[in-house]
Amino acid sequence: MYGMFRLKRFLEKIGPRFRAAVIPFLEGQSITEIAASLGIKTKAVDGRLRLARKRLEMLAHA
Repeated sequence: MYGMFRLKRFLEKIGPRFRAAVIPFLEGQSITEIAASLGIKTKAVDGRLRLARKRLEMLAHA
């Protein structure tokens, strides 16, 4: 339960551009599917997910 609370807090902090890629990814959508739904390139989705992971690491150590 505590992990879900931390995940929710993280998602609130990362901003809408990152959230739009992270939530569908956590729900099991592929990067290709996310890119198509957002109307962006797959490399952009990959980059957003990579930056979101880095932010999560920073928040986890803070």
